[in-house]
Amino acid sequence: LAVPPGPIELRFDATGSSQPSLASTALELTLTSNTSIGTVTLLPGFTFAGIVKNTSAVAVFDADIDVFDALGEKLYTPNDNTTASGTFTFKVPAGTFRVEVCPPFAAHLVSTAIQSVVVSGPTSLGTITLQGGVVLSGTLKSHLDVAVPNADVDLYVAGTQTPVVLCDDNAAGNGAYQVIVPLGTFDVVFTPPDYSLPLAKQHVNGFAITGNTVLNGVLAACPFSTSYGAGLAGTGGSIPVLASSGGAPRVGNPGYAWTVSQGLGNSFGVLG
Repeated sequence: LAVPPGPIELRFDATGSSQPSLASTALELTLTSNTSIGTVTLLPGFTFAGIVKNTSAVAVFDADIDVFDALGEKLYTPNDNTTASGTFTFKVPAGTFRVEVCPPFAAHLVSTAIQSVVVSGPTSLGTITLQGGVVLSGTLKSHLDVAVPNADVDLYVAGTQTPVVLCDDNAAGNGAYQVIVPLGTFDVVFTPPDYSLPLAKQHVNGFAITGNTVLNGVLAACPFSTSYGAGLAGTGGSIPVLASSGGAPRVGNPGYAWTVSQGLGNSFGVLG
């Protein structure tokens, strides 16, 4: 295959295979030169099925069924949307999975998740019933009044860490978002798309949703770290240099770090 350099997802669709009991798979690759990936072994696949309806027992067409492994990685499952009769069937490997059901936005139904689904053979989830919902929408901007594309919207039951399942909840290029949510009181969290932007999360706690609702977000500044002053020479005469890296110093940033260079002694201190 001729592909452009850079990150790609290479998909192996086993749907039409002459060996019907195989699970499809995908590989995340970053290519910089001609590359051989060697032998790719497809795992045995088991039928994974169910039916999606609303509270009036009407079939939900075109709901997307997403399957995530124990590490939170999404499986590649082609042809996983529901049919006109609300049914879905596709192959997955053995394992324990989290399943998300994402109805089309126009259906105004709340997405749902099924935890710890164990697959060791053909598996049916039976009937999955989706509740009706309302539209929560708005625009996410920075403190400089600039749209923040791909900012994430999260919803939690008020005063808890219990999440409400939202699908397609990232802001568009103009900062606009719209999601289907249940009625109730929630803690809403707007999160910058990554740590490369000097922006903080915004928390809107105890927000009541009683119908279609607009909630705009403004992400405050979270400046990159700046070093002030200079180090003092230790007994060896070397002057240590303190620096930071990894982007915004926001809670949860796994790449953020302080580094000390030219520190030749046994210990050092930092005054903040």
